[in-house]
Amino acid sequence: MAIDQSKKKKTVFREWIIFAISMGAGAHVALGMILHAPERWDWNHTATHTILIGFAIYGVIQIIRSFRWILKRKRPTEST
Repeated sequence: MAIDQSKKKKTVFREWIIFAISMGAGAHVALGMILHAPERWDWNHTATHTILIGFAIYGVIQIIRSFRWILKRKRPTEST
């Protein structure tokens, strides 16, 4: 079985993992909101809340990754 080690596939795979974890975290947050305050959060809108919260978490992660990338590029490299 051949393993493709191309950089593009690694990047796509990494992004997919980040997206899946964000959606899972969104589901956990939505479930926690519903279980802790059932009078404020309706079970009928759980899927909508899950998707919106998941996308929000994904967006925050991407913003943090962008800032880290920018800071990494601005930091001078040490020459030894």
